[in-house]
Amino acid sequence: RALRRDMCREAAPLLVALHLGFSGSPVAMTNLATLATDSSGNISARHNAGAREVIKAIRRGLAPSSKTDTFTKEVLQLLVAEGLVQKATQKGDYRAYEVFSIAPAGRQLANAVTNAARAAAAAGGVLSQPAMTMLQAQTALALPRLVLPVPEGIARAEAAVAAAAAAKVDELKTAGVDVSAVPQSELDAGAGPALNAELQWIRTLKQCADSGRSARAEGLQELLRRIEGWRDDAAERLGEGPPPGG
Repeated sequence: RALRRDMCREAAPLLVALHLGFSGSPVAMTNLATLATDSSGNISARHNAGAREVIKAIRRGLAPSSKTDTFTKEVLQLLVAEGLVQKATQKGDYRAYEVFSIAPAGRQLANAVTNAARAAAAAGGVLSQPAMTMLQAQTALALPRLVLPVPEGIARAEAAVAAAAAAKVDELKTAGVDVSAVPQSELDAGAGPALNAELQWIRTLKQCADSGRSARAEGLQELLRRIEGWRDDAAERLGEGPPPGG
């Protein structure tokens, strides 16, 4: 049985492109994917330029693997299967091709997504802060739920990311690092300021040890002890406890 989960954020660029971008009119796959992926390809003048800003905001909360043209087309077929998007065949001068339009249920969801993005913009959220990280964008833009089957490609990519993250956590634990001091979001993602700093530290010490520079490693550890001692003394003088993980 296929894994299903909330995929509104992944589907939202397509829904907004169809509803707001092309005003519900049937559109060919090429034009639809170009707008939904915020690409620079040539799009028919019919499209609403305001849709691109909403799509940009939504895409800031997507993982890189969910931003590709291939993934977008895969999600589109899921939306067709769920009855949120309608597919038809249109005859051209030389050949027939598929066109897509938004179904009534999809239009309702697209309206909710667009309103959420605009509300986030009014509150100083994703539309007005282009430097936001993926996690910040996800927090700033709350979307309605849309449960869909998870595309096989994404399931494989996420499994690979999870395995790499678990390997980094194991590396830290093997080196004696207390991983409870690292934010859980960074442990899950396998990246982040605290996690990266811990990895860089233990790898530097290991490199010193492997290259016969044990004195260098001992010097670095002594420097760290002095810094931590100074920090704790300063915190005590100020009447504060040491920071978590200290």
